[in-house]
Amino acid sequence: MALRWKNFVPNTPLKAAEVNDLANNGCVQIDTATDLDDPNLVDANLAFDLATSTLYHRAAAGVGADKWTLAGVLPGLRGWAEISDAPTSTYTDTDGVKWNVWTYTAAGTLHVTKEGLLDVVLIGDGRGGAGYTGSRCSGGFLDGTRQFAVGAQAVTVATAGGQGNPAALGPYRTAAAGEGRNGTWASAIDDPTGYTSTIRGTSETFGEWGSTQPGAGGASPGAGGVTGIVIVRRPA
Repeated sequence: MALRWKNFVPNTPLKAAEVNDLANNGCVQIDTATDLDDPNLVDANLAFDLATSTLYHRAAAGVGADKWTLAGVLPGLRGWAEISDAPTSTYTDTDGVKWNVWTYTAAGTLHVTKEGLLDVVLIGDGRGGAGYTGSRCSGGFLDGTRQFAVGAQAVTVATAGGQGNPAALGPYRTAAAGEGRNGTWASAIDDPTGYTSTIRGTSETFGEWGSTQPGAGGASPGAGGVTGIVIVRRPA
């Protein structure tokens, strides 16, 4: 494909054909995503949202925001979700991507203002041995990139360590400790050495038996486990 280029002369009006060519093949700047409904964009193929520095490309012919999708996003996915809550922390990874992180060590609410994807790690409550049903076990876990709808997403973190209660975020829930794999639920952390994640920018281990890490199983039969944690991130 040849790159088309035109040197415009200051104070010289553009011809109608030149304006249409720009709209059809160039990138139109919009103030916010609500401007994607503007009928004047009917011939545009690319739109750059100045408010969020987001690039959209046309997904279907016609007028309306539903005819646009985020550039570089796989079909069926809606890009990253937007969150109105202030992040707990931020970091920049080795690829130069800056991330916002939300960490919950107790029950709360995550407010999603735009549907899309979030990267999550949910760690349930670790369980002790004697005194509780079953043997000691690290908390259940769920990780990966998940789709979230607009709205208040309830965060559940066990309040009493040692009983193996699950963690949850919106529609997603871990297994209870010792519950194992079960369809849509994640497994418990079967390995006594725990589960390692870099979701907060550094390597962290959760659920190691006998440790003070979130979701850890009891150090010995009869010893209680440790309360879990819920962590969320998205590009800043």
